[in-house]
Amino acid sequence: MGNCVAIFSDKDAEAKFCTFPRAAYVMDYRIRIIGVKWCVSISRFGFWCNYCAISRQLVASNRKKRPSRPIQTKRWSLQGISTLLLRFTMQRSLTIITTRGLGLYSSRATAQRCFSTTRSALEEKSKEKKNAQQNVFDPRFIGLTRDIYVPVDYKNLPSPFSQPKAVWNSLLRRLFTLGMNTIQVGLLRWQTGIKPEFLLWKNRAIEAYVSTNKAFASGNIKPIEKDISVWVEKSLKSRVSSIPKDVKLDWKLIKFNEKPKLVAFRPVMLPGRPVEYAQVVYKFNTKQELINVNLKTDKVKKIERDVTDYAGFVVNLDTDKVILAGTVFENTPFDRMPKPEDIDQSLIFEDMRINGDIYRAPPQIKSTTAEETK
Repeated sequence: MGNCVAIFSDKDAEAKFCTFPRAAYVMDYRIRIIGVKWCVSISRFGFWCNYCAISRQLVASNRKKRPSRPIQTKRWSLQGISTLLLRFTMQRSLTIITTRGLGLYSSRATAQRCFSTTRSALEEKSKEKKNAQQNVFDPRFIGLTRDIYVPVDYKNLPSPFSQPKAVWNSLLRRLFTLGMNTIQVGLLRWQTGIKPEFLLWKNRAIEAYVSTNKAFASGNIKPIEKDISVWVEKSLKSRVSSIPKDVKLDWKLIKFNEKPKLVAFRPVMLPGRPVEYAQVVYKFNTKQELINVNLKTDKVKKIERDVTDYAGFVVNLDTDKVILAGTVFENTPFDRMPKPEDIDQSLIFEDMRINGDIYRAPPQIKSTTAEETK
């Protein structure tokens, strides 16, 4: 009170300032009295509900016939509601009496505490939102690297009489790749409990492959941006820009020369995240038709050819969505199995960019000697 007089010179302001805490205490006391009365009234209602339930139970027991199931369910529900009301009122009354007292608790402190708890709750929610935004990962950035081994086709093997060691090593690497694919599938099912939908993935991979070629021929890549990786999108846009304006292309898939085959399978292991994606490589041996129309001369060229593509896809294991990540080429009979320690980490993004160009020419096969095959 002395501090109030020393600070304020106006008597009216001093009187209002000094009487404000008292009025707050009185108002807080009245609110608590009303709360206690409310709890007492609810407790009375709960006792009355218990009394009605017990009386109905006694009447039902005196009857000769057993009460029907709906009446019994209604009786027990009424008794349960009354029990919950009693528990709530007793806990509420004990909380009011023990923590707040009867007019000895400051309303200003209550407001400060509520504000601090609300602020801390909002800060926690904002942190959770930031963490959720940071954990969002776009699978379109996953590309194909050079550590994918594609076994040599039987037609491309050399003669077993001239180079028996190369043929034998190629067959062993094919068996090793098959075994590794089987182990990867088994580990995926054991760790995640997810059953791979290979048939569904193959059908969606074919759809993505066909739609990508048609979109490139039409010169409009935007409708398929969600179905291709970032690396494929960049290469397609650069190739579309290089097509002359007076040339119109049309692409058509005539048939599959053989059934699409699964060549490679491996889960995508991302640091600090569970297994959510997998990488698959399919062999598409197809017969395609490309129609080239010159708008100036009205000349039409039709080109039919057999194309074998090893297309790689990224599969979302939760939604089974398939994204075209790029293409790879078949290894030669003299290539060894890639090892993780032999891969240059600085060239990973460069490999993804190169393999994202699905219309690039195959690399030239280097001449090998007998010493290199050892």
